[in-house]
Amino acid sequence: MVKAEYGGIYAVFDDPKNPIIKFPEDNISAVQRKFHSQRYALVIQADALNKAHHLHSALVILLSHRGENTPSTLVIYPRFSEDIPNKSSVALVHLTQPILKNFLIRKVAQLDKNGEEMTKIRAIFCRIVGLM
Repeated sequence: MVKAEYGGIYAVFDDPKNPIIKFPEDNISAVQRKFHSQRYALVIQADALNKAHHLHSALVILLSHRGENTPSTLVIYPRFSEDIPNKSSVALVHLTQPILKNFLIRKVAQLDKNGEEMTKIRAIFCRIVGLM
């Protein structure tokens, strides 16, 4: 099993028959989203919780390659590994959700844990959940 790490970006299966990643629009029958073989998710759960063997899930932010900065999103520039093009991604902070750690396929990038992007993402998340 892949180990979840704070600030890590992971490939996650995106199966239309058993979607791991959930979008609110998935509950609207008139809206059909495009499924991909995989999607990318940014782990925002603290490493102390990621290492806890009794916790089987990790808190992630969904990423998209479409969108722009808004009060609930942030354009980030991860340095992807493998054959993934190094282009911007949009962290959909308002779509933060738990997923089981065993659904993380592989790590494809790592944001600086104390860098500007993670600091801004934390601030957006705290505003969304009413901590700021």
